[in-house]
Amino acid sequence: MRLQDLIDRPELIAIVDVGDKVAAISLLVERLVTAGKLARDDAEDAMRALLKREALGSTGIGRRVAIPHARVSYVSSPVAALGIVRNGLDFAAVDAELVSVLFLLLSPEGSDREHLEMLGFIGKLAKQATVIDALASATSAAECLRIIRKADQAP
Repeated sequence: MRLQDLIDRPELIAIVDVGDKVAAISLLVERLVTAGKLARDDAEDAMRALLKREALGSTGIGRRVAIPHARVSYVSSPVAALGIVRNGLDFAAVDAELVSVLFLLLSPEGSDREHLEMLGFIGKLAKQATVIDALASATSAAECLRIIRKADQAP
Protein backbone atom coordinates (compact mmCIF):
# COMPACT_ATOMS: atom_id res chain seq x y z
CA MET A 1 0.00 0.00 0.00
CA ARG A 2 1.22 3.49 -0.84
CA LEU A 3 0.37 6.81 0.76
CA GLN A 4 -1.45 7.88 -2.39
CA ASP A 5 -3.77 4.89 -1.92
CA LEU A 6 -4.86 6.34 1.42
CA ILE A 7 -4.77 10.06 0.68
CA ASP A 8 -6.38 9.84 -2.71
CA ARG A 9 -8.69 12.85 -2.94
CA PRO A 10 -8.84 16.52 -1.97
CA GLU A 11 -11.42 15.97 0.79
CA LEU A 12 -8.74 14.19 2.82
CA ILE A 13 -6.45 17.22 2.87
CA ALA A 14 -6.74 20.37 4.96
CA ILE A 15 -4.57 23.46 4.58
CA VAL A 16 -5.27 25.53 7.67
CA ASP A 17 -4.20 27.69 10.56
CA VAL A 18 -5.29 26.17 13.87
CA GLY A 19 -4.47 26.93 17.47
CA ASP A 20 -3.31 23.58 18.80
CA LYS A 21 -2.78 19.93 18.04
CA VAL A 22 -6.19 18.88 19.37
CA ALA A 23 -7.87 21.24 16.91
CA ALA A 24 -5.68 19.93 14.09
CA ILE A 25 -6.43 16.30 14.89
CA SER A 26 -10.14 17.07 15.19
CA LEU A 27 -10.14 18.77 11.81
CA LEU A 28 -8.47 15.76 10.18
CA VAL A 29 -10.92 13.35 11.80
CA GLU A 30 -13.70 15.50 10.35
CA ARG A 31 -12.04 15.22 6.92
CA LEU A 32 -12.19 11.42 7.22
CA VAL A 33 -15.91 11.66 8.04
CA THR A 34 -16.60 14.07 5.18
CA ALA A 35 -14.77 11.80 2.74
CA GLY A 36 -16.83 8.79 3.89
CA LYS A 37 -13.77 6.97 5.28
CA LEU A 38 -15.03 7.14 8.90
CA ALA A 39 -18.58 6.94 10.18
CA ARG A 40 -19.85 10.07 11.95
CA ASP A 41 -20.73 7.90 14.97
CA ASP A 42 -17.08 6.84 15.28
CA ALA A 43 -15.52 10.32 15.11
CA GLU A 44 -15.65 10.98 18.86
CA ASP A 45 -14.10 7.62 19.65
CA ALA A 46 -11.42 8.18 17.01
CA MET A 47 -10.52 11.47 18.73
CA ARG A 48 -10.26 9.68 22.07
CA ALA A 49 -8.05 6.96 20.59
CA LEU A 50 -5.77 9.46 18.85
CA LEU A 51 -5.43 11.67 21.92
CA LYS A 52 -4.83 8.64 24.14
CA ARG A 53 -1.98 7.61 21.84
CA GLU A 54 -0.66 11.17 21.85
CA ALA A 55 -0.65 11.13 25.67
CA LEU A 56 1.67 8.11 25.60
CA GLY A 57 4.27 10.16 23.78
CA SER A 58 4.32 12.78 21.09
CA THR A 59 3.80 11.66 17.53
CA GLY A 60 5.87 14.66 16.43
CA ILE A 61 8.67 12.72 14.76
CA GLY A 62 10.78 15.75 13.88
CA ARG A 63 11.51 17.65 10.69
CA ARG A 64 8.17 19.50 11.02
CA VAL A 65 6.15 16.25 10.76
CA ALA A 66 3.71 14.55 13.12
CA ILE A 67 1.89 11.26 12.62
CA PRO A 68 -1.07 11.09 15.00
CA HIS A 69 -2.17 7.46 14.75
CA ALA A 70 -4.24 4.78 16.44
CA ARG A 71 -5.65 1.33 15.89
CA VAL A 72 -9.42 1.11 16.13
CA SER A 73 -12.09 -1.54 15.69
CA TYR A 74 -14.38 0.36 13.31
CA VAL A 75 -12.23 0.67 10.21
CA SER A 76 -11.67 -2.35 8.00
CA SER A 77 -8.56 -0.98 6.31
CA PRO A 78 -6.18 1.90 7.06
CA VAL A 79 -7.49 5.41 6.47
CA ALA A 80 -5.51 8.63 6.45
CA ALA A 81 -5.79 12.38 6.13
CA LEU A 82 -3.20 15.10 5.60
CA GLY A 83 -3.03 18.44 7.34
CA ILE A 84 -0.83 21.34 6.31
CA VAL A 85 -0.68 23.81 9.18
CA ARG A 86 0.47 27.23 8.04
CA ASN A 87 1.24 28.64 11.49
CA GLY A 88 3.00 25.52 12.79
CA LEU A 89 1.97 23.66 15.93
CA ASP A 90 3.72 22.68 19.10
CA PHE A 91 3.54 18.88 19.05
CA ALA A 92 6.37 18.39 21.55
CA ALA A 93 8.29 16.96 18.59
CA VAL A 94 11.56 15.17 19.25
CA ASP A 95 13.53 18.02 17.65
CA ALA A 96 11.38 20.74 19.33
CA GLU A 97 10.45 22.22 15.95
CA LEU A 98 6.90 23.31 15.22
CA VAL A 99 4.93 20.84 13.11
CA SER A 100 3.65 21.92 9.71
CA VAL A 101 2.73 18.57 8.13
CA LEU A 102 0.42 16.08 9.85
CA PHE A 103 -0.34 12.62 8.55
CA LEU A 104 -3.27 11.21 10.53
CA LEU A 105 -3.55 7.42 10.34
CA LEU A 106 -6.23 5.06 11.67
CA SER A 107 -5.72 1.33 11.17
CA PRO A 108 -7.83 -1.69 12.09
CA GLU A 109 -7.02 -3.44 15.33
CA GLY A 110 -4.85 -6.45 14.58
CA SER A 111 -3.30 -4.94 11.45
CA ASP A 112 0.10 -4.50 13.04
CA ARG A 113 2.18 -5.18 9.94
CA GLU A 114 0.21 -2.85 7.69
CA HIS A 115 0.06 -0.14 10.37
CA LEU A 116 3.82 -0.29 10.95
CA GLU A 117 4.51 -0.31 7.21
CA MET A 118 2.51 2.90 6.75
CA LEU A 119 4.19 4.55 9.74
CA GLY A 120 7.55 3.52 8.30
CA PHE A 121 6.73 4.88 4.87
CA ILE A 122 5.58 8.21 6.31
CA GLY A 123 8.70 8.32 8.48
CA LYS A 124 10.87 7.73 5.41
CA LEU A 125 8.99 10.47 3.57
CA ALA A 126 9.56 12.83 6.50
CA LYS A 127 13.31 12.48 6.01
CA GLN A 128 12.99 13.93 2.51
CA ALA A 129 13.29 17.65 3.19
CA THR A 130 12.27 18.58 -0.35
CA VAL A 131 8.99 16.67 -0.06
CA ILE A 132 8.15 18.13 3.35
CA ASP A 133 9.09 21.64 2.18
CA ALA A 134 6.87 21.21 -0.87
CA LEU A 135 3.94 19.97 1.21
CA ALA A 136 4.39 22.71 3.82
CA SER A 137 4.28 25.40 1.14
CA ALA A 138 1.51 23.84 -0.98
CA THR A 139 -1.41 26.14 -1.67
CA SER A 140 -4.04 23.57 -2.60
CA ALA A 141 -5.15 20.03 -1.94
CA ALA A 142 -4.53 19.19 -5.61
CA GLU A 143 -0.92 20.31 -5.26
CA CYS A 144 -0.51 18.12 -2.15
CA LEU A 145 -1.89 15.14 -4.07
CA ARG A 146 0.64 15.71 -6.87
CA ILE A 147 3.48 15.88 -4.33
CA ILE A 148 2.34 12.65 -2.65
CA ARG A 149 2.02 10.83 -5.96
CA LYS A 150 5.47 11.95 -7.05
CA ALA A 151 6.98 10.91 -3.70
CA ASP A 152 5.32 7.50 -3.99
CA GLN A 153 7.01 6.97 -7.36
CA ALA A 154 10.48 7.70 -6.02
CA PRO A 155 12.67 4.67 -5.27
